[in-house]
Amino acid sequence: MLDIAVIDDPAAATVALDPVRGRLLAELAAEPASAASLAARLGLPRQKVNYHLRALEAHDLVRETEQRRWGGLTERLFVATAGSYVVSPAALGPVAADPGRTRDRLSAGYLIALAARVVREVGALWRRAVDADRRLATLSIDTEVRFASASERAAFTKDLTLAITTLVARYHNTSAPGGRDYRLLVMAHPGPPTQHERSAMPVKNDAEKRWVELDVIFPGTPEQLWHAMATGPGISAWFTTTTVDAQEGGAIAFDFGDGAVSRGTITAWQPPARLCYEEREWKDGAPPVATEISIRARSGDTCVVRMVHSLFTAEDTWDDELEGFEAGWPGFFEVLRAYLQHFAGQKAAAFRASGVVAGTHHDAWREVSLALGVSGPNVGEHRTTPVDAPTLTGTVERVQQGAKTCEVMLRLDHPAPGIAEIGTYSWGGKARTALSVYFYGDGASEAAAEAEPQWRAWMAKRFPEASPNRRRRERPDMNGGIPPFLRPSA
Repeated sequence: MLDIAVIDDPAAATVALDPVRGRLLAELAAEPASAASLAARLGLPRQKVNYHLRALEAHDLVRETEQRRWGGLTERLFVATAGSYVVSPAALGPVAADPGRTRDRLSAGYLIALAARVVREVGALWRRAVDADRRLATLSIDTEVRFASASERAAFTKDLTLAITTLVARYHNTSAPGGRDYRLLVMAHPGPPTQHERSAMPVKNDAEKRWVELDVIFPGTPEQLWHAMATGPGISAWFTTTTVDAQEGGAIAFDFGDGAVSRGTITAWQPPARLCYEEREWKDGAPPVATEISIRARSGDTCVVRMVHSLFTAEDTWDDELEGFEAGWPGFFEVLRAYLQHFAGQKAAAFRASGVVAGTHHDAWREVSLALGVSGPNVGEHRTTPVDAPTLTGTVERVQQGAKTCEVMLRLDHPAPGIAEIGTYSWGGKARTALSVYFYGDGASEAAAEAEPQWRAWMAKRFPEASPNRRRRERPDMNGGIPPFLRPSA
């Protein structure tokens, strides 16, 4: 099996771009399977799977690896011909992107046309090299650079151009016998927005409603994402304790602790692709909020998840709340990503402990990170809490420090496998800290039951809340771009 295959035949591209066939290719890239086993995995009729497999086989996107006989029947096993696929611009024929037809050499369109030419030319060269069982000599350099200003970007461009011109002049030899021409391309473009930057997208609106939306790529199959985002045990493993009546018209309830429960009704239930629910009493005086979660498979065992929050009002009174929903999810999504990568499908139990710290939230971070043994964190480091704190031991998975929050995520190995989020933030005019812990595996509930009172007692002693009996009866506020897993627990 190739790591990647380039599709330049229009008919093959049409076949591969069918959503069902894309899911079949993703399954068969992982391991060989029969039509019967694929039908069971994807919840499709076997006859329909056979129809799609014949189309994929006819265009060399899958191939037979084995035949098994069961009585008088023969079962064929298939495997994808590549781990992933890319469609060459050659499949578009005369309308394919061509840098020769782009006049503005500084435009994004010209860069895209150059990239398309790379796919077309290298794809064809690689196919010939594979057929001849030879290696194609190529060079790729991929890195990131952050410029402080436009003037620094211009200076970098000048220096890079001079360096490349010097190297080309030194090595370019038009008369060398047996030499070979190479294309050298240097491209630069702005990086995609981070999840926090995407959260700053404006509220959209029409005559009937206002909404925000967020697209995120996660590891896993649609079935794994559906379990994580549409079932009670799955949502509880990375968000908050949740119950789901798995049917249209069923109830969904998010329990945030201390009597704060947000309840809704499921309005669409289409596993494993689409879940919609509506919450009518999420905040006093607010119009109903509808949430739509859609899951779409991508190549390489990944999925795009789109989450849309809509308020059924034409007024902008609640825009801050809408933007707060969108800004609040990225922190939870990082927990979900780690859960899918390391603990997908396992039993889960979670708890949270929080407190108040003197000074700014950066002052709080210095104190809290020292108290918990996570000061100066670097991804990949192994950290353990000091002896005067309850035990947490794990590897640093993520570090996020900004104007509004400071956070560290640990992938735990003790006292149980799991994830811990440690952070500080400013809220309500005070600097606060919070610890959110998710344990996974058969012993998750026992580990959480033992650790939760220890951490709540430690937090109450070390960083006591100003009003320990304070309760909130509504859904936790997500405003201000503060990840809600960092909010106070009482």
